[in-house]
Amino acid sequence: MKSLYIILLSAVLAAISPHKANASYIAFKLKPSSMLIAGNVRVNLNITNTGDEPAKLVWAEVRAGSCSTKSKTIDSVNIKETTSITMELPNRPETPGIYTAIITLHWADAKGYPFSALKSIPIITAIPNPIEDVITASLSRVEFQKKGKVDLVLSTNNNTPVNAKVTLHIPPELRCRITTFKTTIKPGTENKLSFDISRNFARPGSKYEIQAVTEYSINGQHRSVATQSLISIKRQSRPFSPKHKHWKILLITLTLLFVFLQFIPANTPYYKHASRLKPYFPFAILIGLFAFLLYHIQPGLIFSNTMAIGGDTPAHNYLASHFAEQFFGHGKIVSWSSGWWCGFPMFQFYFCLPYLMTAFLDLVLPFNVAFKLVSVAGIFGLPLAIYASGRIARIPKLTCSVLAIAVIPLLFDHFHTMWGVNIYSTFAGMIANSLSFPIMLLFIASASRDSSDSTFRLRTVVLLVMLMASHFFTLVIAGLSLTIVPFIKSRTGIRTAILVLAKEASLAFLLMGWWFLPLLTKHEYSMNFGTNWSFEFIAELSDWLKGYLPFLDNYDSLSVVLKRAIPLSLGCAAIGTIALSYVRKNAFMAAISQMLLVSLLLFYLGFEHISPIFQNIRFWPFLVCSILTLSAWLIAMLIQKLKAPELAVGILLILTIIYGVGQPTRSRPWYVPAWAEWNYEGLEAKVRWTVFRDLLIPNLTNTPGRLANDLHPDNDSMGSSRIFESIPHLIGKPILEGGLVNSAAGSMFSYYIQSETSLNCAGFPSIVKPTSFNFTNATKHLALFNVKHFIARSPQTQEALASSKNWRQLGECQGWDLYELTNHNENYVYTPNINPISVRLEKKEEAGLEWKEAGLEWIYNISAIDQPFILLRSGEEPPAECKTTITEQEFYKQLTTIKPNTTTLPKCSITNEEIYDNSIRFKTTGIGLPHIIKCTYYPNWKVKGAKKVYMVTPCFMLVYPDSNDVELYYGHTLSDYIGKALTLTGFCMLCGIIVIRRRKTRISKAK
Repeated sequence: MKSLYIILLSAVLAAISPHKANASYIAFKLKPSSMLIAGNVRVNLNITNTGDEPAKLVWAEVRAGSCSTKSKTIDSVNIKETTSITMELPNRPETPGIYTAIITLHWADAKGYPFSALKSIPIITAIPNPIEDVITASLSRVEFQKKGKVDLVLSTNNNTPVNAKVTLHIPPELRCRITTFKTTIKPGTENKLSFDISRNFARPGSKYEIQAVTEYSINGQHRSVATQSLISIKRQSRPFSPKHKHWKILLITLTLLFVFLQFIPANTPYYKHASRLKPYFPFAILIGLFAFLLYHIQPGLIFSNTMAIGGDTPAHNYLASHFAEQFFGHGKIVSWSSGWWCGFPMFQFYFCLPYLMTAFLDLVLPFNVAFKLVSVAGIFGLPLAIYASGRIARIPKLTCSVLAIAVIPLLFDHFHTMWGVNIYSTFAGMIANSLSFPIMLLFIASASRDSSDSTFRLRTVVLLVMLMASHFFTLVIAGLSLTIVPFIKSRTGIRTAILVLAKEASLAFLLMGWWFLPLLTKHEYSMNFGTNWSFEFIAELSDWLKGYLPFLDNYDSLSVVLKRAIPLSLGCAAIGTIALSYVRKNAFMAAISQMLLVSLLLFYLGFEHISPIFQNIRFWPFLVCSILTLSAWLIAMLIQKLKAPELAVGILLILTIIYGVGQPTRSRPWYVPAWAEWNYEGLEAKVRWTVFRDLLIPNLTNTPGRLANDLHPDNDSMGSSRIFESIPHLIGKPILEGGLVNSAAGSMFSYYIQSETSLNCAGFPSIVKPTSFNFTNATKHLALFNVKHFIARSPQTQEALASSKNWRQLGECQGWDLYELTNHNENYVYTPNINPISVRLEKKEEAGLEWKEAGLEWIYNISAIDQPFILLRSGEEPPAECKTTITEQEFYKQLTTIKPNTTTLPKCSITNEEIYDNSIRFKTTGIGLPHIIKCTYYPNWKVKGAKKVYMVTPCFMLVYPDSNDVELYYGHTLSDYIGKALTLTGFCMLCGIIVIRRRKTRISKAK
């Protein structure tokens, strides 16, 4: 046993060994010069990038007196590259003399975040009088976090007072309300001016040069005195930083105390006093973990009333606000959303629980605060959930505390930003996944308890309903993990255990029938998105381990052993812990071991042999969670055999605090507090919030048609490259693109058009064949999709818009241009010039593939844009008004040599068009004529004033009115009615179970 103490002490000493973390940066060395040529002032600026990251969008501006000018933009300046910028002031200052030119260099980093630097240079516009400056100045150096005061002290050696103008020049990262003063400098005394400066978007830990220019006239000449100083932005004080040396001192002290106590008899006063504190120990651990998370995610950020951003998060604001509107306004959870993708069934193929929680919190809190609280609920709830799961599974409190500590490396896993559960994925927008993980653990524990006790519990049913409403992958893994649970009991109880779990699952699925059954029957209207990653599991797992234990880099041989031994032993470890769980009758840990096995199998075989929805990287969080949980369980069993086990758990907590966050590297320079600040300070705190405030909101509010956007990396400076997906939430204007690609058939066509308009695209469903930049074709497609406005950042896109006669510029802000398409009206309903042709599609093995492929092939061929085709699925008859019906083979052949139906349809008048989320109304004089609605087809759409709604290329809706008044409304299908009936049945069963149990309780009490 003593060897165990020595190993523990050695591990602690190794853990506190120093290591380095690198981060990239951009820095410029500026060398300005000026000259007077033909009466004009020319300024030349040589710049050298001395950092280790390329700079993007580099440009400069120069100001001298009342004159200013800007340079052209340089796309990028690479590492160690030197380049020159030349600027010429259009008019030299009127009064001859000496001026100070202030040069401001602007650039952006890889994410488009803006930076700047100041430099001053004297400019001589006339031969100066042979006298020295009569004014001297000094500018104080200041350090602050948010606000500070800079003092300028002026004095003169002149015999008479001197009138002067003082201007403070600061970079845009700082803010100063008043920068110019006119003052009289009196001789023989110091004249003091103060400037109140605050942080605009300056980075903590950065230093910014400022310049104070004092201008005055003497003997008919202009004079200028420049004074420089530095503003330092202090980092937020964090006295309890995990990297602070006092944690390591405390760790060593507690370790030595722990080792010492192992040699003290158990009947000493220490153990008697310590036993009184044992009941409070788990609460202390949970409070410590909660405080540790609050250290990284500051409450002030969460409770600030600003719109959360970062990754896909901007889009989730629209999900939450749309849900609240539909739920409280129309009593709907699954509803039609017209804000994205030309319309799609929101929450039919996605998970509603986080947005349901946000909607109810929004009743008592500002929406932004409610959304932020829900977005971090999974992060703060995970340690508490796994502790509670252990207690439900009858695991000792001490072990449960170790389990709670073990999930910290899972939360701070810096290995990825999009695979789920960890803080970085949550900040990137995987809110539902983050919330579902604590629910999954609670459900597994509760179901394991029910299986062991052979007892049906409503608690488990409720948790399963919440799990179904929160995420698909956690539901699947939880179900597969529980398959081992009934066998962790005597053989005579296996059948009963299976029956109990089956009853609970059946009731939960009945309660969720309103959602689950339509999801199954309408899955052809969803999209497959994503593929397997090129992922070397063994190597990546080893790198992940070394990310938490950097001192292993100092032991090459040990690192090699770990690389080979740990990954290859995972399967054996899972089987071994299942056996151990069987011996100790611990069904919960058996389920966690099963999770490890199932995750490994799906990681390697899921995508290719089961379903394309099972991308390998989706199972990384489950692998990490099961490894950490099982390791913690085994460690806790060893700790319980030692004296003072609580002290050992405290040592484990401190080790986790120091190294549970992982170590940033050059390729992964991530830091949770910085990400939390970036996300939760909100869009309104970003320097380019003015693009929304001054350009988009004034010009787009209450305007018709849709908005499309140029996906550009510089959008990141507003919080995300996909920031414009929040437009429906902020302004109420629908956009062509959107979030939840898997939920919308319209994403196929929207992303194809984005590849025509931008140099980048947010992504493609796997069925789509992307194209190259072609704004001529894009303009035709945008008009077809009723896009009226376009926001552009890329120079190529801006040039295409500016040179097109069909686009009119509405405004510009900080490099973003807003244009309006003028070649079509803003109506969603129109009659085509050519009669549609019906196409009989052949049924394929994958439902929905036939009409998806047909719609895509049609949009690929720009010459077919004027010829609509009605896409008839298996068993569907063409409308009586359509005289031509062709086969699928004839359709594809006709697309290659398009010969549209030459029958020109008569014109008609369409008026009183009203477009809402759940209804579309219009009046028409074209009874019997085809009317195309530029909204995505979905079987829930019904019509009054026409016989039926048809799908027309690419995936729009078409009706043949038999009345002047036409209304399309979002209704119900047969599967919706059956699903609701199942839910009603489940609810009645639930009420019956509650009533019966209450009666039994009353009878037992009466006896």
